[in-house]
Amino acid sequence: MSADEEMNRVAAGYSTVSDKIRALAAAGHERADIARFLGKRYQHVRNVLTEDERLGRPMAAGKPAVSTRGAGVQEAPTAWREPALLGEGLFRLAFDQNGMVSLPQQVEQALGLHRGGVVIAELQGDRLVLLSTAESLRRAQALVRALVPGDDSLADSLIEDRRREVAKDSDG
Repeated sequence: MSADEEMNRVAAGYSTVSDKIRALAAAGHERADIARFLGKRYQHVRNVLTEDERLGRPMAAGKPAVSTRGAGVQEAPTAWREPALLGEGLFRLAFDQNGMVSLPQQVEQALGLHRGGVVIAELQGDRLVLLSTAESLRRAQALVRALVPGDDSLADSLIEDRRREVAKDSDG
């Protein structure tokens, strides 16, 4: 695989230039090569990486510093902004200074989410569970169903109400 193909592969999953820079640097590519590949100034690449270092997001020898913590869970470095897959369906997500969390594209797709949209979350003790669009709809429907007496259809009731109003208006 050529260097450009390798860089394309590494940068493919990222939407921002800064995230592409971080990923390419973590993969061991030199700053000058990253700048050429992305069509950016060397200074831009340097600024992104040195700012991460200044903020305490360490990189060791061009690769992310990875340590293990707990029962076989790998701790991704803070400079590595990709939400790292830790196991089947388990992710470590970066929580930035503004309280923002980015979801991996595969999570967005699995939950039926789209950029700029809304996701429903449920706090369950010390866990936050994100609900798919379909599950959110099912729960909303269940809430409404609980408020409707008997087995009445809301649509049928609305149609009947409208017919009565029309009949009343035409009689009077």
